Amino acid sequence: MQFLFIGSRARTSKPGLRTYIRGGTNPVGPGTTWVRRYFITKDITADENPGYCADDYEAQHSTVDDNARYVDVKDYEKQLNQLPSAALRKAMRHGEWVMEGQFFSEWEERRAIRDAAGELIGWHDWHVIEKLPTHKGKSIVDCNWVDVIRVVDWGYAEEGNPGMVQWWACLPGPRMICFKEWVFKLTLPADVAKEITKRSLGMKVRYTVMDTQMFAEHEGPSVGELMAREGISGIEADKEREAGWLNVHTWLRETVYVGTTEVPRLQFLKPRYPGDELGCPVTIRSLPQMVVNPKNPSDMVTVGVEDEGADDTRYAVMSRPGASVENEAPRESQWIRDHITKKTRQRSRMGAENTRRSA
Repeated sequence: MQFLFIGSRARTSKPGLRTYIRGGTNPVGPGTTWVRRYFITKDITADENPGYCADDYEAQHSTVDDNARYVDVKDYEKQLNQLPSAALRKAMRHGEWVMEGQFFSEWEERRAIRDAAGELIGWHDWHVIEKLPTHKGKSIVDCNWVDVIRVVDWGYAEEGNPGMVQWWACLPGPRMICFKEWVFKLTLPADVAKEITKRSLGMKVRYTVMDTQMFAEHEGPSVGELMAREGISGIEADKEREAGWLNVHTWLRETVYVGTTEVPRLQFLKPRYPGDELGCPVTIRSLPQMVVNPKNPSDMVTVGVEDEGADDTRYAVMSRPGASVENEAPRESQWIRDHITKKTRQRSRMGAENTRRSA
């Protein structure tokens, strides 16, 4: 806020002149999230700052590799590697935007590529991907064999956290990609249901997981019941926190192979542009901002933070999602096949037994 206040003082009455404000920071510590959102991701909404214009904010990024002419890179890297935490080492050495006490320490938007000597030669997508994988020339969300699960975290009041819906593609591995999200406030259950239906058109939805508070009943119908009247029903989320976070840690850390390429089991699609219907910008922004609860290291701080993306992700992995299988026979057809096969085997055994008896 100090930066914005200084900006309100930077003005001139001389024609042809334009005022600028410059600042420098490392990508770690208090204010990291603010700087990143204003200068890097540029995802400030009109509700947050009605006067925000992304073109007014420019970031110039550099690391020790960009200053090789002026410093001994290997010696400086040796010094940086002595920093006490992985977060600080990532921030000061590679310029990654991280937080001290980061709850999801496994989180890596992109992963470094190094040569045999350990030298950095590039980067590749890791937990955050720029585009969806394809299968036989089609995007995975356009493949009719790929199952999608939806996760709903309820929120209504103007103050406090909003509600959120995530859409996850279940892929072989198993692995999952969160490819879509919708954040809402002050929206009635019936309207939420209608919006979910509209945003799910063409998808093969396996099931919908819902926050348990959506099933709470008193004298009147629950939120879940009101949504079910509009065609969106679901199963109650498993809200066990410590086991849930352990599962999220596991899915973030474990990898599978797609051909010869190693990928994490959880990935999140980055939108191509502001307002893109595909992508999950709030989840991507908020997950790395979660910090460890000092009173309970197995949990994270929940007061005053955007935790709806983390909660939805926890509900998703705790629902025991299985992998989609291409060309999988419908369960009814497979049951019939199994039944016919069983009867055929019985007739064969009976025929062989009759033959032996007659002999």
